[in-house]
Amino acid sequence: MSTATFTTDTRIRFIGVLASEFTKLVTLRSTWIIAVIMLAASAFVAVAEAENREYTASELEGVGGVDAMLSIFWIVRIGTQLFVAALAVIVITHEFSSGTIQTTVISVPRRLPVLAAKALVVAVVTTVLSLMSSLVQFAVTRPLLDPAGRGVSIADPDIVKAALGDALYLVAVAVFALMLATVVRNAALAITIVLVILYGVIIAGPSLPTIADVPAEYFFLSYAADMTTSALYNPTAAADIVRNLAVTLAWLVLPGAAAAAVFGRRSV
Repeated sequence: MSTATFTTDTRIRFIGVLASEFTKLVTLRSTWIIAVIMLAASAFVAVAEAENREYTASELEGVGGVDAMLSIFWIVRIGTQLFVAALAVIVITHEFSSGTIQTTVISVPRRLPVLAAKALVVAVVTTVLSLMSSLVQFAVTRPLLDPAGRGVSIADPDIVKAALGDALYLVAVAVFALMLATVVRNAALAITIVLVILYGVIIAGPSLPTIADVPAEYFFLSYAADMTTSALYNPTAAADIVRNLAVTLAWLVLPGAAAAAVFGRRSV
């Protein structure tokens, strides 16, 4: 008598983990609320900035359409980074608070692919939201800039580069927020820390000391990532690209390593 032996491939493909994480994100009501508020805020701030006399006053002929639009993009980005950070934080802390993280790690015993999938999904969704925000900003401000002779085409190379730069910047912020939230596991605490890091440089930057003759604000994520991504369309920002890129990567790699260690070993 022979005995049949059956084997089961228990390996879980990463694409399946990725699909699961994407489904979790898009089915969260918070995701859609944040997305809608982010796009609405983008439109509101863009219009307010475009109506500023600096861009519409006929006597200021030196302000071109491209420069005006780039400035609007930058101003809006300062605010929208809060929304993508909140979205990234919710992605992980919601599972911890609801207890669904236990189901996740049971379904996918190897935890690092779960964290990697969350990071990738957050990056993709953030990119989409950022590009949509750029389109919204362009749509609502072009009619305001045109009467002043400062209209610009959406196909202008600098506008396209600025939109891509904004997306890359916001992806960096979102991934950092996700990794930080994975470590602290508390949404309120994670968002508070992210706010201090992102906006602290704006508030306290001028009063911070220098480090090796370099202003301390240059080592904040918001400054380094801003200068790194702005180098796509601003030659001045490219002057210290090596330092700014290194600082930006450090803000992503170090929290990422901590999150991987904590998420991989800590009980859920």
